[in-house]
Amino acid sequence: MWSGSFAAGTAQRCGFEKPDYAEAIGSVTFTSQAVTPTDDRTARYFFSWGPHRDHGDEAPRDMLMGLADRAFAEDKVMIEAQQRVIDRTPSPRIMPTVHDRGVTLFNRLVDRLARAEAGDAVAA
Repeated sequence: MWSGSFAAGTAQRCGFEKPDYAEAIGSVTFTSQAVTPTDDRTARYFFSWGPHRDHGDEAPRDMLMGLADRAFAEDKVMIEAQQRVIDRTPSPRIMPTVHDRGVTLFNRLVDRLARAEAGDAVAA
């Protein structure tokens, strides 16, 4: 994901489409994230965040990663607390919110593909 700071009116001028990052007035950064499950209760979280090469060097990169470290440390506390609640709850149910739409649709797709594959294997 990319983000940046632009002059007032840029969104309207671009028809609310993606702006040209060459026109950014500052704070152009990227972030890349990947969560990889390792078993039913653990996962590895890979994360990168830094400035665009035209908007910074090692100093802002290190500052951004320091912020990320603090934020993820807070997230870790909450995620681990949620896991303890799940572990203590008989028959826990996931109750997605509107913010979970992407992962919900992805999970449905994977489930549908797995069922189709299993059906194909049985039919073959």
